[in-house]
Amino acid sequence: MPYQGRKRQKTIAHGGKQVRVEETQSQHPDSEEDTSSSSVENPEIEDHSSTENEEEDDRAASSEAPEQHSSLPLVTRMDDQAGLSSTAKQRPLKRFDITPLFSAEFSKFQQQRESELLKTLKTRRQLTKRHRQLSRDALKKRALLEEQKNLLKQLEVDITSLTTGLKDVRNERTRKRQGVRLLPTSKSHT
Repeated sequence: MPYQGRKRQKTIAHGGKQVRVEETQSQHPDSEEDTSSSSVENPEIEDHSSTENEEEDDRAASSEAPEQHSSLPLVTRMDDQAGLSSTAKQRPLKRFDITPLFSAEFSKFQQQRESELLKTLKTRRQLTKRHRQLSRDALKKRALLEEQKNLLKQLEVDITSLTTGLKDVRNERTRKRQGVRLLPTSKSHT
C-alpha cells in the first residue's frame, strides 16, 4: 500500500494573534505510528519563537560557563551582551528584597530569638552542671556501697567465727560440768 497522509488545519492563538496552523499526519504502511508535522503560515511568529529560543540558549550558556564566555571573540560577546540587555529590559530582574531585614519588626523578632536562645543555653548549662554533680554523687554512693558490702561480708565472717567460738565455749563448759559430775561417781566405784 502506498504512503498515506492526512492534512488538518486549525486556528490557534499565539501572542494575542490568531494563527492558522496546518498539521500533516502521515502513516507509513509498515509502521502503525503516527507522525505529525506542523507548518506555520505566519513566518514572523516562527522567527520570533526562534529568536526567543536562541536568547534563552545564550542566557543558559552564559550562566553555566562564564569562563567559556571570556574566551569568545569580542564581537560575539558584544552581541550576547546586547541580547541580554534587551531581554533584561523586557523582564525585570527578580531580586531578594532585604528591606524587611532592617525593619523594626524583624529586629524585635531577632531580639526575641536571641533571648530565647540565651535562655535555652543557660538552662542547658544548668542541666549539664546538675548532671555532672549527680554523676559525681552517684560515683561516691557506689564507692560507699562497695565499702558497706565489704564491711558486711567482714561482719558476717566475724559473726560466724564468734558464734562458733561461743558454741565451742558452751560445749567445753558442758563437758567440764559433765566431767565434774562424772568424776565423783567414778571415785565412788573404786
